[in-house]
Amino acid sequence: MEIIIEIIVEVFIEIIGQFIAGLIAENIMQSVRASKFIEYFFCAVGYIIFGAIIGYASMLAFPKILLKNPNLQIINLLLVPILVALAICAVGNWRKKISIFRINFEIFIFAYLFAFTVSFVRYSFLDVAKPFW
Repeated sequence: MEIIIEIIVEVFIEIIGQFIAGLIAENIMQSVRASKFIEYFFCAVGYIIFGAIIGYASMLAFPKILLKNPNLQIINLLLVPILVALAICAVGNWRKKISIFRINFEIFIFAYLFAFTVSFVRYSFLDVAKPFW
């Protein structure tokens, strides 16, 4: 039961953080339209930074890791960001009234970077035996 709660809370935190990061990045990118490469680069860096901040904040809210099994931790690190990125793409497509099966590659990559950074920060700094502080 604890594993399910942790996964649900982590997905919820990542989705909310993704929407906030998306709003911030969208406003910043409206002012910086020099080239697509620069736009995508700064957008990716912003998602990574914001993901690290949300990952740290989630450690403050949930200082102990609920997944005790190291194999489940690795699966959580690799699988949850993909699921969150697909969920963000689905919501983005729904908002644009596009077919739910069409995945915008840029949205998926940025959502994955954000969710992976959140999971990686939690995985790196939370220890099974002791809290991070």
